[in-house]
Amino acid sequence: MIKELMSSLFGSGKTDIKTEPIITEADSVKDSNSETPIPQLSVEEEIEVLAAHIGGIASGMTIEIELRELLGILDRKRKKADSYYQLKKHLKEDYGVELIITSRTGKHNKEEEV
Repeated sequence: MIKELMSSLFGSGKTDIKTEPIITEADSVKDSNSETPIPQLSVEEEIEVLAAHIGGIASGMTIEIELRELLGILDRKRKKADSYYQLKKHLKEDYGVELIITSRTGKHNKEEEV
């Protein structure tokens, strides 16, 4: 009797499950000018793109780049310097490279004006 009740409530046969991958907003970033999602790169792929953009990276170097320029090559949904935290952390720990992201509205520029 319990089996009959359970099968009537939950069904007794197999259900068809879609095997297509589901892309969520966390997996992709939408371009502000279009509705098509931009695939999110892995940290290693981002490092390769950054290295190609600046002409290579080497241990001990410091990369200073403007946020606007970085957004042009490695777009983010959140257009803030802190959205590159994982990239900065990975560069520092694994490659010994310091990434400094500057912006026109950053704290550094406000301190210089005072």
